[in-house]
Amino acid sequence: MKQAYQTNADLQDIRVVKRIHLIRSIKPTEAGVLKHSNTVGAEQRAKRERSVFPVPGKMKTSDDAFFCAIERVLALFNKHHRKNQKKVTSIVKSWFEQEALRVGWGEAIFLPDTQTGRSAGCMLRTPMKKGSSHVTNH
Repeated sequence: MKQAYQTNADLQDIRVVKRIHLIRSIKPTEAGVLKHSNTVGAEQRAKRERSVFPVPGKMKTSDDAFFCAIERVLALFNKHHRKNQKKVTSIVKSWFEQEALRVGWGEAIFLPDTQTGRSAGCMLRTPMKKGSSHVTNH
C-alpha cells in the first residue's frame, strides 16, 4: 500500500487572510518518476553539439570539407543573435561566412538546392596547406 506522499493526490491548503482566500495546491509526483540527471545531460549535450559552430580541428571526420545544412545555419544565427530568424537572408549568409573564417575555415560556400532553387546549406572547407589542393583527380 502506498503512503500518502507517494500518490498523485492533490493536497490543498486553504486559509482566510483578511477576507482573501489563499488556495495553494500541491501535486507531488510519484517516487522514481523523475528522469535521471545523466539522461537529461546527454540530451542537452547532443543539442549543444548541434548548436555549436563547427571548428576545423575538432570535427569527428578528417575530411577537408564539412556540409552545414541550412537549418543548422539558421539555428546558429538565432543562437548567436538571440533572434527567431525564419529565412536565410543575405545578412545570415554574410554572418555565417565571416564566422566561418573567424573560427579557422578557409572557405564558406552556400550551395543551392537544384529542385527548389533555395539554399541547401553551406560547405565549409579547410584552409589550403602549401603544396596541397582541394581538387581531386578521378
